[in-house]
Amino acid sequence: MEKFTIGTPVRDVITARNMNDIADAVNRLNSMTGYTPDHALLPSRNDIVRVRVSQNFPKFAAVALSSTLITDPVNSNDLTPTVSADHFSSSTQEDALVAILQEPANADGYAKAMLSGVSFARIIVNDPDHKYAVPRAGSSDVSGLLESAETGPVRILAVSSSRMDGYPVAAVILGSGGAPGSSKYSGYFTIEDASEKDASGNITACKVKVCDPRTPESLQPCYVNASLFRIAPWSSGSLSSGTTYVRIHFNAGSEASGTVGSNDYVPAVDASTVIETSRSATPSDTDTDVYYDIGRVEIDENGMTILQDHVTGIVRMLLYGSWCPVEDEE
Repeated sequence: MEKFTIGTPVRDVITARNMNDIADAVNRLNSMTGYTPDHALLPSRNDIVRVRVSQNFPKFAAVALSSTLITDPVNSNDLTPTVSADHFSSSTQEDALVAILQEPANADGYAKAMLSGVSFARIIVNDPDHKYAVPRAGSSDVSGLLESAETGPVRILAVSSSRMDGYPVAAVILGSGGAPGSSKYSGYFTIEDASEKDASGNITACKVKVCDPRTPESLQPCYVNASLFRIAPWSSGSLSSGTTYVRIHFNAGSEASGTVGSNDYVPAVDASTVIETSRSATPSDTDTDVYYDIGRVEIDENGMTILQDHVTGIVRMLLYGSWCPVEDEE
């Protein structure tokens, strides 16, 4: 479908062909993003959840999620998972999971909230050198605010000069908080030290593991195009001196070829996602293989250093080729 030239008069009538072109483009975009019209409030992605709030909140408010799943009292056929959310209090500030609303919410109403990834948020800057933020517990006039701190569950990317409701607006990363001296990120696909030590505490084998430290035994979500794979926690073997690259490798698999029962028969290979290590830098993607850097491990005479490259929660990979999405891999 060709675009219009600026200044060219446009007829009021849109042909069916043009409308179909528009519909095809929208459907293509929806398939890439995982959007489904039956759940317009909750796209099929694990970093967005639907919440029901107890009071009015503005857009980009930080809220505390409870562990309570609720159902729609009006529409019993609505099976969209919904979590109760509230403002942060002194009792919930330390332990509650932080989410940021992506739209305004009215009391006893529903809204989309982001669990991990990049979002905007209203913030109180206590020190311009702070790199992290915590939810501010307080009354309605500060409800939904973050405030900068030495450490916290939210990483500050940048603070804008723009203001919302009188407060600065910041770009932040949810799920990548930490403390000075740590890997700072603590979410899906975190690289952690898993070295073996002797009775005196000396390292006998340098090893790492990749997991979600919040729930170390849980599966970790990884999207390839619009298809979801779940990757189990992973542990490396012994690592040697130098730099070791830790990455996710997706292979699109292959169809069966030849005739069943004959010598030329080659069975089909399913698509797969695995975590692997390599002494070489990540290769270029192909039409069947895609790579995603999780981080690097550097070992020298001073010990082992973990460099966490992935800090945005859920992994999203794009494969440009003939591969078609498959069913979720458990």
